[in-house]
Amino acid sequence: MTLDVRNLAFGYNGSAVLRDVGLTLRPGRMAALVGPNGAGKTTLLRCILGLEEAKGEVLLDGRPLRGLAGPERSRVIRYLPQTAPARAALTVFETVLLGRLHSLALRVGESDLQATLAILEEMGLDEFGSRYLDELSGGERQMVFVTQALAEEPRVLLLDEPISNLDLQNQLDMLETIRRVTSERRIATLLAMHDLNLAAKFADEMVVLQSGSVRAAGAPAEVLNAEMIREVYGVVADVRLADDGLPTVTPLRSLRRRSQAA
Repeated sequence: MTLDVRNLAFGYNGSAVLRDVGLTLRPGRMAALVGPNGAGKTTLLRCILGLEEAKGEVLLDGRPLRGLAGPERSRVIRYLPQTAPARAALTVFETVLLGRLHSLALRVGESDLQATLAILEEMGLDEFGSRYLDELSGGERQMVFVTQALAEEPRVLLLDEPISNLDLQNQLDMLETIRRVTSERRIATLLAMHDLNLAAKFADEMVVLQSGSVRAAGAPAEVLNAEMIREVYGVVADVRLADDGLPTVTPLRSLRRRSQAA
């Protein structure tokens, strides 16, 4: 399922936050949404999902997202915010099951139980099923919430900084898992993140947001360059292509600090 964002605009109290944003997410491909703090990444994800009333269009295979009823929309597109509720009183199994049922008060069918067991095994969490969330590490809990988002088999996945507060090993494990599931399940995935090198390594495409507008979009090797980083981030950086053809970024100095010193 292809998701198209066209001419999306949003603001608070007369101040523009997003301006004429356009992007396309394709099945089986992962796009990294990058940009400095305050660029509008979280707001864009919320507007795509319909949590904020924005101008413009969001289309799923050419069909307006606004035309989908709430239950149908939640089955097609799932959103994982930066901070998911702890739900410490729930086990891992119950938490992932909620991704299919939305409420444990609903009747649980055998198909939902089997699907939950299957996704736990696929994500390597089957041994954690009976453990409570507050017994897990931060990285393990984050993986549980990503698994919950996948439990209903969405066609579009929106993730807001899924690797924040994770150590390097957990960051790599998380991104490898998201990329694998995106490809195998033919999901159109968009994740907001800050680490440009990890974005270049794992994402098929990068979307650079600057002051609420798309500054650049395309393959990492096309998007990441010293000029863009200087203009968008205010940072002087050395950008080189590694042996695998992917760009690597080495930040050298902040232009803001230099300006203040002058």
